Amino acid sequence: MAFDDILLKEAAWLDGSGPMSDIAIATRASLSRNLRGHRFVGAATIEELAAVRREIGSAVMASARWVGGSEVELGGCPHPRRRWLVEALLCDPELLRETGERALAASADLGLVAVINQEDHLRLDAMRSGLDPSGAAETVLAVERELEAGLQFVYSEEFGFLTACPADVGTALRLSVLLHLPALAQGGDINRIMGSLAQLRYSSRPLVQGADGVAGDLYQISSRITLGRGEQDLVSDFAHHMGRIVRYEKLARESLREARGVRIADMAGRARGILGGSWLIGLDEALEMVGRVRLGVAMEMLPDIPAATLNRILAKIRPAHLRVAAGRDLAAGEEDRLRADLLRGLLP
Repeated sequence: MAFDDILLKEAAWLDGSGPMSDIAIATRASLSRNLRGHRFVGAATIEELAAVRREIGSAVMASARWVGGSEVELGGCPHPRRRWLVEALLCDPELLRETGERALAASADLGLVAVINQEDHLRLDAMRSGLDPSGAAETVLAVERELEAGLQFVYSEEFGFLTACPADVGTALRLSVLLHLPALAQGGDINRIMGSLAQLRYSSRPLVQGADGVAGDLYQISSRITLGRGEQDLVSDFAHHMGRIVRYEKLARESLREARGVRIADMAGRARGILGGSWLIGLDEALEMVGRVRLGVAMEMLPDIPAATLNRILAKIRPAHLRVAAGRDLAAGEEDRLRADLLRGLLP
């Protein structure tokens, strides 16, 4: 029933209201914590994990920030529903693996998520629209301080907060952002930029890996190392480097306008026609066409389409969302038909 409650909600952070949201769709700040007096997840017995789940779950759901929220026990959650949560950006793909005594608690606006017994006892996520690492970090740190009133987390005076992953030891604060970078991809600069980010200790991966590359030119970029770095330092560094990427994308879009403006407008217009007129469409093609439409709207080459609509499409057209909406397994080819039906309704 709790999962059904989440189905009825829409994530407020996908409304496109945040800074630089024409390129930066959403920012996530994550904190990992472990309870004092309990073995870490990888060494704990199922009974210990059950005790951790109850203790953290009770503290989270008692918080004023989770009023109207929902808690899902992932151990008994069917695979399509767990995949739905991943597609909605509420949790990591690692939660697709079947395991007991895991839970996910989402706030009423889906802007706060607590995952219990994933890699660590607790992972807190705060999501914000656009490029807003400061707002996301302030939120998740404030939530952690509130939870500390009833929970005791493992902390070392020498190293900071202790976590299962050595890269998270210290503040255990990670930041990530979902970026739409079609102009950099078309201009051939994307690999060089991603390589530079790797040298700066950032990781990048496609939102969806398509057969021919990064579907829809959507990239998730995340910070990697927290040991020896303060929270404000992490946030400032992330904001600086991600802001530079957004500026590079804006410059690349202007270059595209000058060099191939008519072709870009034609590409965007054709993409909207395909999305509004198809009766069968695969996921890779749909993401590519939505990306072209997003670029056309951002460059004022197409009539305005609300950012919230384009953002929510990214989840709604993916396999688990279609399967859960249908309430059954889908026959061969049926997924492509349902995806096309959805897109025709949203983008006539």
